[in-house]
Amino acid sequence: MLPSKAFVERLNAFTIGIILPICC
Repeated sequence: MLPSKAFVERLNAFTIGIILPICC
């Protein structure tokens, strides 16, 4: 079962929101 596009976009935003502050 493939995840919905909305779920993927939310997951990407969540990941970027955590990784970006740590990296930068």
